[in-house]
Amino acid sequence: LEGVAPIAVNQFQFGPWSPESSYQTFEHCRRTNVVVTAYNSLGSYTHKNLTHDFEVLKELGKKHDKSVAQILLRWAIQLQAVVIPGTGNPDHMKENLEVYSFELDPEDMTSIQLLRSEDVSGKFIIMDLNDLH
Repeated sequence: LEGVAPIAVNQFQFGPWSPESSYQTFEHCRRTNVVVTAYNSLGSYTHKNLTHDFEVLKELGKKHDKSVAQILLRWAIQLQAVVIPGTGNPDHMKENLEVYSFELDPEDMTSIQLLRSEDVSGKFIIMDLNDLH
């Protein structure tokens, strides 16, 4: 469209347990240079404790000496998503900033992405992008 600013950012729920439609949207945004801002990347306020049900996240936390939240944030950042973890807790703010002190290796990234196939993963999705059509 002439005279209209291009879309620069797309914000949607995105985490390892996101449905295929979210991954497709994420990849489309990357191909078209649209920044993705991932919200609820820690599972949302009401579901964040479920993240501790994933053994792979606990194992990666031990491997890197980081919390499950830090592992999830780092995963999204390494995919080049912008994350917006909300907290008013100074300890959590400090912990969130520590995600830049380590990197996940390719095997770690893959093991996190495979979480979509877990039975509990459907509990995290507030809205599937396919429902918008």
